[in-house]
Amino acid sequence: MAASPAGSGFGATGRRARARKGGAKSSAMRAGLGALGLVLLAGASPEAPQLRGLSAPEAGAPAPDPEPAYRLKPADIAVPEGAPRGSVRRLIQPFGPWTLICDEDLRRRTKICNVSQTILDRSGVVAFSWSLSATRAGAPAFILRAPIAGPARPLLTLRIAAAGPRAIDLARCDARQCLGFLPVTPGLRAAIRAGAAVEIAYRADAEAAPIRLSTTLDGLAGALAAIR
Repeated sequence: MAASPAGSGFGATGRRARARKGGAKSSAMRAGLGALGLVLLAGASPEAPQLRGLSAPEAGAPAPDPEPAYRLKPADIAVPEGAPRGSVRRLIQPFGPWTLICDEDLRRRTKICNVSQTILDRSGVVAFSWSLSATRAGAPAFILRAPIAGPARPLLTLRIAAAGPRAIDLARCDARQCLGFLPVTPGLRAAIRAGAAVEIAYRADAEAAPIRLSTTLDGLAGALAAIR
């Protein structure tokens, strides 16, 4: 009977020890959860999305397609939308320094033509080009193109045969060139029939020296006759 109180004391002591041990485990768990909570909060900090955006792609993710080293050159002819393949035929005929180019719609039996001439510099860069075609109203006109840069509105002078120089306003410009228009007058028609000599002058920019070119209308009359 005397052992009973001692046993009871030992049991109480053991229970208190186990309780203290359990409390320590609970405190450690709460501390661990608290630390995990801090880690989660740290993961939600403003820096986290930036770091995620800079991370490497996941393993197995498809790599972006590299730019091809080669590509197909599209056709030089602007085919009307919806036109079947082979319905447009291009005819190219040289007439001395002039080239006649006609695109014929075989279905509609219509033909669009222009006669062009291009002047290159020593390095093969285009220095001047012009084409004779029809305006929307059907009147013939020259379209002149020159590689002129700069904010100022450029001018180009044209001298045909013994006539005085004529100023051409190159009013339409982009990053590469400027365009101007020259209507075909009776005097110009006579010069075309005669195959007259032509002198061209312009400045590539306001500070550059004038560029002077010589060419001819020889061959243009034959190209125009071939259109009919």
